[in-house]
Amino acid sequence: MKALAAHLIFLLDASAPESVALAVEKAGHKAIRHSDVLAEGASDIVVCETALANSAILIAVDKDMKQLTKRFNPD
Repeated sequence: MKALAAHLIFLLDASAPESVALAVEKAGHKAIRHSDVLAEGASDIVVCETALANSAILIAVDKDMKQLTKRFNPD
């Protein structure tokens, strides 16, 4: 029996480098770039809500996002 591959969706915040998006795609997953779906300067809350709405894993290189993890994932 062939194992099913997991296809994940990642939302890359504006702080995430393009090389991360390319690595995600090379691994067979979907990378949604901030610039493709959000306005420049979108608030961190909007970015988090967009990730949740798309069932996406958020990738951010942003210390402010750490504070929001408690709000969106209290565990």
